[in-house]
Parts: sequence; C-alpha cells; structure tokens
Amino acid sequence: MRMLLLTLLITFSLTGWTETLKPFVATYDILKDGKKTGQQITKLIQLTNEEWQITDNIKGTHGIASVIGFERNESTTFKQTTTGLMAIDHKMTQKAAFSKRKYNFKFDQQKQQYDIDFKGESFHFKPKLDTVIISSQMMPLSLAISACSHHTYHQMNILKNKKSKDYQFDIDDMNQLTVHRRYPSEENKSTQSLLDRNKQCLPYKQIHKNGHQDTIETILKDFQWLSQSSDTDFD
Repeated sequence: MRMLLLTLLITFSLTGWTETLKPFVATYDILKDGKKTGQQITKLIQLTNEEWQITDNIKGTHGIASVIGFERNESTTFKQTTTGLMAIDHKMTQKAAFSKRKYNFKFDQQKQQYDIDFKGESFHFKPKLDTVIISSQMMPLSLAISACSHHTYHQMNILKNKKSKDYQFDIDDMNQLTVHRRYPSEENKSTQSLLDRNKQCLPYKQIHKNGHQDTIETILKDFQWLSQSSDTDFD
C-alpha cells in the first residue's frame, strides 16, 4: 500500500507517546568557543512500515578539524516498540589524520542480544527484560518525541562500547522548550538543548560545557521535510 511518510504515525502505547514521526534532513553548524569548526547533516527516512533509519555525516570545515580531515559517518536502523524506539543496526566510522575508528552493533532477534564490533573485537550484550536500547546518535530524536509528548522527565539506555549506559534528562516547557541532561554532582558538565515544536521538537541549538574546556554548540542552519517517493510500497 502506497503511503506518504508524512501521514505515518508511531504510537508508543505504554509510555503515552503519540507523535507523528516525519522524515527530514537537517544541517547544523558545529561551533567551538563561538568559532565554526564543522558541519553536521542529519537525515531521517523510513525503510518499511516499522523500520526507520537516521544518518549523520559530520565533517571538519574550519580550523584544526579541517586540517586533519575530520569526518564521522553514522547510521542507525531502528523500529518502534511498545516502550520506545529500539536500535536494531548501528554503524559508525570516524577518521582524522592517520587515525581511524569503527564501531558497529546489530540486534540478534533469535538470541535477544546485541552483537558488537568494538576495536576489532567481537562482544555480546543482552539487555534486561523490557529495556529498549538506542544508539547515541538517536538521543536527539528520542528526546524530541518525549518532549512533544509533554513529558517532564526522560530516561534512555544507550549502547556504548560493550554495554549500555543510563542517561537522564529534565524537560522544561515553562517558556522555551528546553532539555537539560542530569550529570552526577561531582562532574562539572552541562548539556542543554533548545527544541522547536514546529519541527517535531527537534533541537535547533545544543550547548555542551565541560569544566574549563571550550563550549561546544550545535546550531540548526537549514531544515527540510522529506516526502515519500511515489514508487515506494510498504506492505
């Protein structure tokens, strides 16, 4: 059956998430201490009735990031579950100067575990029952859905390296729709995201501070909705 992606609805019955997920492409400038260092292009498309894919391409365009040829390509295929988004296949490659990194994982449906390729070695991770896992690049999308569902708190499990890590966020909608990540009190860090309700609550600005290090900002410069190709069928 032919359908426009703009009409597709993802419903998360147990969490109360009932938001329309729409395909898009967004371009962000990356700034370090107020100076542009790179650009990020994020794209969300739908593969099947249940599966979506988000891709990120980050390139160093100014300063040292440009000199060393920094580039990071990342993609995650995910699906909906009754408790949230779930990553099923993730690939990341990163290069800078003579350094290269790769990190992949894929969900084994039969064994109910993630098969991980980390630093050239194979590992396995089995999530706890009823725990959904996402990749780190899915964080803004997961937060956006939660914020658009009028939640004030959001928790997610990110698969990093060989195991999952718990992330917690507070969502404030008093004046500006804003998300703050919770850090342990001993860590001198802060991460703030400003969200746009007209763009399914995706971030238009993110600010990360880590002690006395340079402030990192990601600022939305261009955004476009994408439509379904006329020759694509979802059965």
